[in-house]
Amino acid sequence: MNDLTAPVADDPAEPVDEAAALRLRAYAGQCEMCGAKGEFVGTSLGARESFPCPTCRATLRYREQAGAILTWFGRGRFSFFTRFVRFPECQNLTILEAAIRGPFTRYLKGHPGYVQSYLFDDVAAGDSRDGVVCQNLEAMTFADASFDLVITSDVMEHVADVEAVVAEVARVLKPGGAHVFSIPLTFPLREHSQARARLVAGEIEHLMEPRYHRSGTDTPSLVFTDFGRDLVDLHARHGLRATFHRSHPFVKRLVHSAAVIAVRP
Repeated sequence: MNDLTAPVADDPAEPVDEAAALRLRAYAGQCEMCGAKGEFVGTSLGARESFPCPTCRATLRYREQAGAILTWFGRGRFSFFTRFVRFPECQNLTILEAAIRGPFTRYLKGHPGYVQSYLFDDVAAGDSRDGVVCQNLEAMTFADASFDLVITSDVMEHVADVEAVVAEVARVLKPGGAHVFSIPLTFPLREHSQARARLVAGEIEHLMEPRYHRSGTDTPSLVFTDFGRDLVDLHARHGLRATFHRSHPFVKRLVHSAAVIAVRP
């Protein structure tokens, strides 16, 4: 892991053209998600959405998150996530994942302490649809210190009030718990996060050209924030220590992919 505040030795002085650098590049390795060994091939989609596992198809950003979870909770005993979930080190955890789909929802289904959430437009906060509880991450209904692990995958950039979400995650985490998340990051990291849009009196005000990603329900989701190094300061204000996690030596040279672990001491 690398402290977000520290310079990373492999950070390039100038931004890297990921599409050109990754296309048709490949490396041999083991998937941190399912344990499959094989060749992981880059695409023009960028590092985070490249190098899918040849077996489970988890892309780099999900596998970085799996590696981060294994590092923090597995303490070096497990090399892939689907093995970890079968053991007490995982079975005894209480886990919240804010996602409607993805590899973690698939592999954690049936876990005794797993709660899956999503912000539905037509479901009251705290109520459920098809086993998925409706939650606004800016104002969750869970009690303090409810979870050992919170997982979000490319969610934080889409919330209007990032400060509120970090505060809420800090509140619902147990001491020693962690929020493991992915967000788009551009290296070298800018010093300060940049707001692309904001809510004013309930209306969206665009500060930059609107950018959208596809949501878990295949609808456009507005990007509110491009994150920078002050991400660590944001977490520190709420008692969390944020660090990078990178698992892949080949891709580390391109430094366009990393999971973030935010730990409550």
